[in-house]
Amino acid sequence: MSKLEGVRASLSVLVAAMLAACAAQPSADMNGVSPDVTSRAPAPPPANCPVDRGGTGILPDGDFSQTSDPGYGFYESYNGQSFAPAWTVARRTIDFLGSKYWNVGHFCSIDLDGSHAGGMYSTSFSTKRGKSYRVEFILSGNGTFDRYDPEAKTMSLQAENQIHIFTWNVSGSNDAQHGRYAYQTWTFQADRTITTLTFLSRDHKASSAGPVVADISVTGK
Repeated sequence: MSKLEGVRASLSVLVAAMLAACAAQPSADMNGVSPDVTSRAPAPPPANCPVDRGGTGILPDGDFSQTSDPGYGFYESYNGQSFAPAWTVARRTIDFLGSKYWNVGHFCSIDLDGSHAGGMYSTSFSTKRGKSYRVEFILSGNGTFDRYDPEAKTMSLQAENQIHIFTWNVSGSNDAQHGRYAYQTWTFQADRTITTLTFLSRDHKASSAGPVVADISVTGK
């Protein structure tokens, strides 16, 4: 066999091997995708907490609707952490609970006692000095009991230098776990052109089941 004939024979073997390999591959559809490859749509982004259709007045994100909804779960946040765009932990810890965790108006809610009694404060919002404002929010309580978890959950609501105390008694299953809650209101008079709301648990420091708040709004009177 001449060198030329040897090269031709080698090329013939190579071409035959390439054709066999192509035949073994699944054919592609018109879009160039093999029919046995399953196309997967990207996972949808997590939904945010439910919106209060009536709005939250001049208070930014009082319904926490700018934050991802944990759904049936919750997570703990610590002193100094911003757990929502307009809310920061004021001390110790709080629990941020999904809208399906408890039936608290079908909103996301905050247990002011995380692993320890804590609190939170809002971002500042514009007010007019001397004008009265009405704060409205859902109040309930975590009905879990241990030696440091009282039946009467106590919290303070502060607007700059003005403070009001609220309590919620969880005895008789009057708690968030059983969908028991009520809207509370408080009026303060602004003494500054910007105001911050602060919610603080007044329970024992070691309490891990405290006052529960949700759907907060501020409107001028």
